Amino acid sequence: MLPSESVQIRNCRADEIEIARSVFDAAFSPMANIYRFVGEALARQEKRFQEGVRLAAFIDGQMVATMQYRLDARHVHLIGLAVLPEYQRRGIGRRLVEQVAILAPTLGHDTLALDTIAETGNVLIFKKWGFTVSRSEPATDCVSDRYVALHVVNMECKLSIG
Repeated sequence: MLPSESVQIRNCRADEIEIARSVFDAAFSPMANIYRFVGEALARQEKRFQEGVRLAAFIDGQMVATMQYRLDARHVHLIGLAVLPEYQRRGIGRRLVEQVAILAPTLGHDTLALDTIAETGNVLIFKKWGFTVSRSEPATDCVSDRYVALHVVNMECKLSIG
């Protein structure tokens, strides 16, 4: 775990989007044999990269993680949490999620939500962070070199406010 003061989190500037894309790509490249989007899902993935607000985490001025969030009717939806492999398991991803949890009530929401692929093992991580599974279904827009079937898991975290 890194000291809090060494990680700086802020909104990603427009001139940093390509850096965020390279962080995202580097973070997700080890997952390519577990799952990858196909067909129209690739176009949707590209469109999602532009949605909502993008946060970035920096250490010594270097972007090491990024995540987007968007406001939905019932919750704040987290999208594309990506931490460079060499910085994973240091609490940086959790800090990004916590930043949105702090913002959520000011945005009129008391729930965070996200989607993940079960076979990545991320469900257990998000459960440790207070998320619960709200739905699981077969993934129809991605394929795997490792698994016959993949599952999209929708998770939510109710925030304690007040």
